[in-house]
Amino acid sequence: MQHRTVPSGKLTQSWPRSVGQVGGPSSPWFGLREGKWTANGKPKYNGQNYDPYVDGPSTPLFPFGFGLSYTSFNYTNLTARVISSNHKNLSEVVISATVSVTNTGKMDGKETIQLYITDPVMNLIRYWKRLVGFKKVAIKSGSRATVQIDVRGEDLAFYDESMKFRVVPGEYLLAVGGSSVNTLVSCILTIM
Repeated sequence: MQHRTVPSGKLTQSWPRSVGQVGGPSSPWFGLREGKWTANGKPKYNGQNYDPYVDGPSTPLFPFGFGLSYTSFNYTNLTARVISSNHKNLSEVVISATVSVTNTGKMDGKETIQLYITDPVMNLIRYWKRLVGFKKVAIKSGSRATVQIDVRGEDLAFYDESMKFRVVPGEYLLAVGGSSVNTLVSCILTIM
């Protein structure tokens, strides 16, 4: 390795620690909101996190979006705004999120900024956290870039109990970072 280029690839799936985790409740994407466990150590049930494994942790070996680099990045100033409340046209941009990313390392590099969303609490079991947008940007060492990621209604919508594809009004948690478990800044946005 000559360090002439900086790696910037990211994993497109989580890598399990063992074969016993494949298809199991250790997935960082599923978490029961009113049930017995929630992935990634979020809410606690009876004062303790639920871990279905006795011989090891339930976290993935490498999480979705994980990647290595010769430089480092810092995320600050996440802001989000609702652009459209028209839930009929799902191809319209509904949310616009902006974040500042600074290359804090000694080398120029590329970073894939990943925007995740957590839906409002509802009766249906949904993914605990979903990737709804990303953007890859090149940032020189010591420089800062302001990155905007737009989210369309169809990225937020799902089929409800009546099999209608719709956006659920409520408070959404937006989080931005370099991987699914390394979300460094977050904000709450209300969609009416």
